[in-house]
Amino acid sequence: MPALPLSVRFILVFLGLMTFGVLLKTGLYAAFGAGWLGFLMATAIAGAITAALAWPVIQRMFKPMLDLAQRMDAVAQGDRSADDAFEGRADEIGRIAKALNHMTRQLHAGSAG
Repeated sequence: MPALPLSVRFILVFLGLMTFGVLLKTGLYAAFGAGWLGFLMATAIAGAITAALAWPVIQRMFKPMLDLAQRMDAVAQGDRSADDAFEGRADEIGRIAKALNHMTRQLHAGSAG
């Protein structure tokens, strides 16, 4: 089964985190009371907890893109060696990595001849 596209995975994670935040805020709002102060405290605490949980998830999702961007920078600086690190992926990152590696092999073959 092919991997879900990165955009779909990002949307699913976002919706999951938003749902968690809303549920947490609802619970905190009930615990603090129904006034403005309770609303503000529940919003602040739920937002902070949701952001703290979201940060490592988002970093993990975007690390392969950042690594691939560094690889592309290396090619732009003249590194013509191919790196098969991402070619095993079945998503957009894998497709871009395959194209980059094909390009670097072509550049290497062209500069060798």
